[in-house]
Amino acid sequence: MKTNKKRYVGNVRELMVYSKSLEYIKIIYEIAESLPEYEQYNLGAVFRRSSTSILANLSEGNTNYYYKKELNHLNMVLGKIGILRSCLDICRTVGYISDSVFLKADYKSEEILKMIIGMMRRIESYLESIQDTQNKTETINKSYIDPDTLAIVYEKATLFNNLISKVVLQFPRYEEEIMKDQMIRAAKSVLQNLTNSNSITSSQLYLAINTSLGSVSESIAFCDMAFMQDYISIEQYDRLKILGTDIENSIIELMRQAIRINDEILEEVYEW
Repeated sequence: MKTNKKRYVGNVRELMVYSKSLEYIKIIYEIAESLPEYEQYNLGAVFRRSSTSILANLSEGNTNYYYKKELNHLNMVLGKIGILRSCLDICRTVGYISDSVFLKADYKSEEILKMIIGMMRRIESYLESIQDTQNKTETINKSYIDPDTLAIVYEKATLFNNLISKVVLQFPRYEEEIMKDQMIRAAKSVLQNLTNSNSITSSQLYLAINTSLGSVSESIAFCDMAFMQDYISIEQYDRLKILGTDIENSIIELMRQAIRINDEILEEVYEW
């Protein structure tokens, strides 16, 4: 049966658009670093914030169990690309970058834009196909989520959050309200959405764990960006990525088990 919930969540970092986005961020950061000093906290900040948001939204949106949530995040990516292209126009107009640098960056902008639009069209087409058959969001009973496994995931997420809180201290000052703050926020979101699981309803718990899943993926994306910019060492990067991926896989398995139990019970009900 088709539903508005995904049955499978893959590895966003295996998508071509992910690696293309990393390349794009590298180009944008090089442009930002080449700007005059007085533009580092103006245009430079817009370049950095918007480019990192592309990978963050792609990761958080793709690594979750709801199609509509992914669609919303992909739509945000389109907006960030629009902002970056406007900034590129400004830079070329005032002479901050050459035509060749502009064309290289703008070509990458268009390339990623088309890939994101393609992803959105596929999701929209799927959602249109289920409009008449399935409009409600499925509810997974709270008892289907193993509390012991959830507690282990929370312990790992606590360590992950603490490690990120330490490594961001190495970031340059101009990342204070950009990559640094976003990375801290994403890591905290993982923890916040795994807490108080006993005091919320079944549907809230499932949505909270789903949000944690997206936030872990977003955090790993920031690790990729931080390592690419040489903000963190290979040892720090490896530790964060291994731990983050472990948490991500554990949450996915936790949610798969809940969906599997839910499906089995629904089958028994329909058979009865």
